[in-house]
Amino acid sequence: MINLAGGPSQIDTWDPKPEAPVEYRNFDPACVTSVPGVWISENLPGMAQRMQQVALVRSLFHDGPATHSAGQQLLLTGQCFYHHETAPSIGSVLSDALGRRGDLPANVVLGGRLTSDFIADGDGQTAAGLGRQHAPCMANDSAARNTSPLLNKTLDVQRESWNMRRQYGFHQLGEMCLQARRLVERGTRVVTVNQFRSVLDQTTWDMHANGGRLNSTAADYRATLCPQLDQALSGLLDDLSDLGLLSETIVAVSGEMGRTPLINSHGGRDHHTGAWSALLAGGPIQPGVVVGSTDACGATPATRPVTPAELCATLLHSLGVDSSRLTTMGTRWAVVDAEPIRELF
Repeated sequence: MINLAGGPSQIDTWDPKPEAPVEYRNFDPACVTSVPGVWISENLPGMAQRMQQVALVRSLFHDGPATHSAGQQLLLTGQCFYHHETAPSIGSVLSDALGRRGDLPANVVLGGRLTSDFIADGDGQTAAGLGRQHAPCMANDSAARNTSPLLNKTLDVQRESWNMRRQYGFHQLGEMCLQARRLVERGTRVVTVNQFRSVLDQTTWDMHANGGRLNSTAADYRATLCPQLDQALSGLLDDLSDLGLLSETIVAVSGEMGRTPLINSHGGRDHHTGAWSALLAGGPIQPGVVVGSTDACGATPATRPVTPAELCATLLHSLGVDSSRLTTMGTRWAVVDAEPIRELF
């Protein structure tokens, strides 16, 4: 799972609205893709060529608080919780259901644990009642590397050729996606790539453009965020395919919310839970499929609304796990009440 923490604008990535009024329209032009009739941002040219290899869900939404905390909890666990309650992450659920394979940790998080401006009540990245053995290994922590020479060796992308590293990109997201491939290739069951640990004082998908601590802008999407995602994701898909691993590996790409269609007074977009997009590829996921659509401005689902819980159920189903049978501490998880997105299979 590539967690685009901060909440990418659906309109400026996977669901452009070039015919919307100017105050709603995508900042940069849209481009055609390898799937007829499907357009995405021109800032994702590599993925435009590879759209026939992936599936898009354009109608994700939730009706909870429009906060990073609520969105990350929903994305990573299938439910939203408060008052320091918690629920097992999707990675921990899969670790429990699939078991360990090899000597590496079964459930690894790259990029570090999300910080308090993302997660206020619980953190969405624990094993909860499943037990410490299924807790995510925070692989970028020095303690984790020092106690596992094999993990340290696997994360060392210097062992890859220069051309392979260039394929993914010489930036943090590219390096983490290459680390994720190396982990999966060597037996890790689940890898979560947290692109950002915080939205403050750095360039992230959280483009309020407010001139303060949340000053990411459309220009950052154009110059940095989209090009890095395009390169890293294209490189990952090509590499997995070349190695014969894509047929048995699920790649899921999503943020925790979308952005307001109406451009704010600073020239950015604010938090919006009414609609956003996710990308899936690999395993039994049907390539070239687009599930759902949004209205003319990208504000709400027009067809086939999809919840984060359904996305979690889809990931479980795609790896052969029957979520309806999963329980923890005698309590059924919210994700078991959701059905997989059947159109993807």
